[in-house]
Amino acid sequence: MAVYVAPISSGLGDLIVSLPVIQALIESGEETYLICRSARQQGFSNRIRGLAGEINEEDIDLKKFKEGDRYVNLRDHPLQKNYIWGTPEFDAEFGPLKITQIIEMIARDMKINVDFKNLSPLSFKSRTEFSGTVIFLPGTDGYQKHWPINYWLELNRLINPHMKVLLIGIPEQSPPVKQLLEQGIEWLPTPEISDALDIISSCACVISVDTGLMHLAVHQGKPTIALFNRSGLYRRLEPNCRALLSAECAELCKQEFPISPNMHKTSFTFAEKLIDERNCRVSEKESCMGNISPAAVFDALRSFDLLKNTPVQSAR
Repeated sequence: MAVYVAPISSGLGDLIVSLPVIQALIESGEETYLICRSARQQGFSNRIRGLAGEINEEDIDLKKFKEGDRYVNLRDHPLQKNYIWGTPEFDAEFGPLKITQIIEMIARDMKINVDFKNLSPLSFKSRTEFSGTVIFLPGTDGYQKHWPINYWLELNRLINPHMKVLLIGIPEQSPPVKQLLEQGIEWLPTPEISDALDIISSCACVISVDTGLMHLAVHQGKPTIALFNRSGLYRRLEPNCRALLSAECAELCKQEFPISPNMHKTSFTFAEKLIDERNCRVSEKESCMGNISPAAVFDALRSFDLLKNTPVQSAR
């Protein structure tokens, strides 16, 4: 008998926050397979201890399942199909839940005992040369998560006297990464997702917008400073994460979805379309993410006690 697990959606972060469910099934002794919902979720299977393998979602044929096999589809639940998370209607019925709390509820209803308080890091190859490095992750798949470029530059200026800063991301696909690279912040190529996993798992601290690699850093137990917009639905509550929330979005940025995205299989194309429709409509300086100052992020970094030579007073 085998169990096939499909994450809550198609992004890298969706896989990372679904990992505790996958790992709980492995630990229960079941032959567990990961169903990859997009190319962004491929390349991790050999780092998940005990996983039997990975299968692309389009290759799954339920008719070929053997007796006793089961399909754990984390999207096949009323919380996914009937609601848009983070809306006033959702919060009124369930409270202002965070992503891990929602997944825990879904898993519990599927009779899976999952523990988000004791995460099991993925296997990684130690890269000791990055042990004293702060990693910047500015890349995001939507402008609504974008932290102003000049803020990253100011933060780099604050950190550099104390620790080395390195930039991770794909310049060809991420304008913030490209702009910071052009401004002189040292960039570290990560041709494979496993390279990013190894570096993040070996560094001193990660500073990131709300993106998949941020969730990976939290899962790996690394000190993480995460910059979240609006309600903080995807905010992580783990003690190794310092979550900084933006101001409420401007009214002109808010719009109703014509249909509920959760009513549909979240294909890569559909997910990207929703993100495009939610772009920030105000200037970078006035954006809600601009409410999070570089000084606040630097103070969060100091709270990890990593900057031994930093003066006691605030950076403000």
